[in-house]
Amino acid sequence: MLRVRRLGTVPYEEASALQRALSERARDDYLLVLEHPHVFTLGVRADLAHVLGDPLALGADLVRTDRGGDVTYHGPGQLVVYPIVTVADRLSSGRDHVHRLEQVVIDALGSLGVERAGRLAGYPGIWLDPHGERPAKVAAIGVRTSRAPDGRRRTLHGVALNVDCDLSMFGQIVPCGISDRPVTSLAASGHRFSIDAVADAIVERAVAEWGGTEGADERAVMARRPLAQPVELFGGASER
Repeated sequence: MLRVRRLGTVPYEEASALQRALSERARDDYLLVLEHPHVFTLGVRADLAHVLGDPLALGADLVRTDRGGDVTYHGPGQLVVYPIVTVADRLSSGRDHVHRLEQVVIDALGSLGVERAGRLAGYPGIWLDPHGERPAKVAAIGVRTSRAPDGRRRTLHGVALNVDCDLSMFGQIVPCGISDRPVTSLAASGHRFSIDAVADAIVERAVAEWGGTEGADERAVMARRPLAQPVELFGGASER
């Protein structure tokens, strides 16, 4: 079963701890849907020189993480989706998972009428008008797979889709280490949707991709205590 949890706004490090707990302890797969407060994150191959401004002066945190990729930005108006799912135990699983996650978002955007979303050869993520004269990145993807204590290979991290966020924050970094291609949002490209509408479309495609024969259990979870303690909030997370 795919357990879909809509979490509202969650600090980056808290969401990261929650992902780790679910990947190691939950029997079911999860899809976490949320936004982050302003934060710049550094992947395992990040170049610190790609952080151009002072995060603290911008009201943002700077966090090192174990996902793939370089530096990126998360903040209000950006929809973040973290699938914690079991994948095949082989070296290509991470790459295959990225491809499936890209396709989930591309198909979701297509269902909303965004027809120019796709892949750009040599550049990860999702792009608007990828085959046009000026393709622009609308979603960044960075994932990692790790082995759970029971031997399953599980995914961490995911996709960040710019719905209607502050694009000036991307000017404070070299996004994903790419200096020759711009970053955009759905709103800036003329596609104005609410975060909830985009989340609905992505969840629908994600359930079709990872829900299997059991489908999905979906809840909105707005916790008053740290989400990194998932036992009560996420039924089944503590079961071994």
